[in-house]
Amino acid sequence: MKHVSIVGKFFVIMAVFGVTALRLTFYQSRQMLTVNDSYQGLLDRDASAALRLTQSNRSLETARASISDMVMTRSKEARARAEAGLNDAQENFVRFMDLAVQAVPEQGELPKLKADGFSVVTDTCGAAIAVARGATSEAELAMVQQLYLTLCQPAFAAISPRFTSVTEKLASDAEQKRADVLRVVDDT
Repeated sequence: MKHVSIVGKFFVIMAVFGVTALRLTFYQSRQMLTVNDSYQGLLDRDASAALRLTQSNRSLETARASISDMVMTRSKEARARAEAGLNDAQENFVRFMDLAVQAVPEQGELPKLKADGFSVVTDTCGAAIAVARGATSEAELAMVQQLYLTLCQPAFAAISPRFTSVTEKLASDAEQKRADVLRVVDDT
């Protein structure tokens, strides 16, 4: 370096600093992308689970409406349509709950919520559904409506807030993780 001019030495030092700055910028950008990708996966899972829980709750409400239609109607055709709607709602409920559990398997509340929701339709309302299938007289319809009002209606009213609570928790967790991502990226 003895024969290199001062300006040349200055340019060499500046080039070393420039290369170092470029490498640090590249490294930092890669780190931010890695952090973003990992947190984005977590966010997608929570958001997907919240959506699936909302859809499950909606399916449960559809089942409730179908059972209500079954106990109110006097026509066999309308009762058959209501029962078909009930079967669809049950299938959708199970499918959406399975997707929610799959999205966030660490949420211990979800399998219990699924079992309780399914139990409301099949066990708690099972007697009302069974009687409604064959009810033809006014006395039988009055009895099945009373069964629905005393057993089914309160069970649906009790489980719906649980779905709302878990959904809000998942949405809140997703929002918190989103804020954490922004903070980490801003700090990087």
